[in-house]
Amino acid sequence: MAARRPGASISRLTCSSSRTSPYSPVQASEDDLTAAPTTVRNLKLAGTPFLFVLTRVKANTLITAQAAAILSKHGQVAETFVVDRTGYRSPYAKGQTVTEAEPRGPAAHEIAALWANIKSCMHENMKGAHHG
Repeated sequence: MAARRPGASISRLTCSSSRTSPYSPVQASEDDLTAAPTTVRNLKLAGTPFLFVLTRVKANTLITAQAAAILSKHGQVAETFVVDRTGYRSPYAKGQTVTEAEPRGPAAHEIAALWANIKSCMHENMKGAHHG
């Protein structure tokens, strides 16, 4: 089952119905959290919707909860957190993704849940573009 809040590293994933969605991994460090407001300001100036995605998290840790709280002051945080698992690293040696290597494993479930969060974000942005 996918990990839900709390977790520990941060990635910024931009949801957009009309452009390519840039993805930039960011660690849950003081430096990166301090940089979040500038990143958000630049995204908003560019008119780019975004969604924070916490990745490489350690489940049920204070730092994850704090990172989510800090980020939520600047924008939406995905409900699904991606846990720090060796399962994400080991398939790459074989040229596979985690969903190919272990399609029923916990990492594959996290990615599926995260994709559902991203699609929801994109759907909300498309509704807003048509009604806004």
